[in-house]
Amino acid sequence: IDSMEYSLNGEPKREVVPLLILNQSSNPLDLSRFSHFIDSSRIDCDSRYCEYNESAYLIVSSSPALNSIDKELSIHLLDVSFSQTGSYERLIEKPGSFSVLLDLNGERLVFEIVDSSGQLWQLFSEQKIEPGKSYNLSFDYDRTAMRIFINGELDSYRELLDLSIGKSSNDLYIGGEASGYRFKGRMGGVFVYNNSLLLKPHIGVLNP
Repeated sequence: IDSMEYSLNGEPKREVVPLLILNQSSNPLDLSRFSHFIDSSRIDCDSRYCEYNESAYLIVSSSPALNSIDKELSIHLLDVSFSQTGSYERLIEKPGSFSVLLDLNGERLVFEIVDSSGQLWQLFSEQKIEPGKSYNLSFDYDRTAMRIFINGELDSYRELLDLSIGKSSNDLYIGGEASGYRFKGRMGGVFVYNNSLLLKPHIGVLNP
């Protein structure tokens, strides 16, 4: 799909263009089948990106496709810009499976995977994130290593062999969740794959 729609408090439907989640066969999931929540502060979107604030976030309900993430994982967050840094913020998270966040000092990206035994594995970016700067971010696990790419360049790497990614019935959160620590800034395309091989064709076009 190219977009999804949501209705807030009986208002006319509004379109959210940037969000796209794909399954292993590369066929787009129909997000209209899932529930979405945006609070009264809204997430303001145009054709390129959405602006998030401290009190707005998006939920995509758990589904068999999201739960099919098992041995490999690839996440792309395009045209990401932080309004500020210096604080802990969640960008995308499926509790019990994986997450991407800004660390407790609000300086570096953290790619997290929870394995099937409940153990947490983390990879921190080498590069510090600057407020107001636009980034294309990719996070990959291919059965051999966790990797973070920033603007198409490999930033950090952690060898991790034959990990089984945890399966949970939790929803997918974008821009934060109910407990707080929400993302403040701009985010364009959101792509989640359960096959790391799908990362490679994107790397060459992620450097703006």
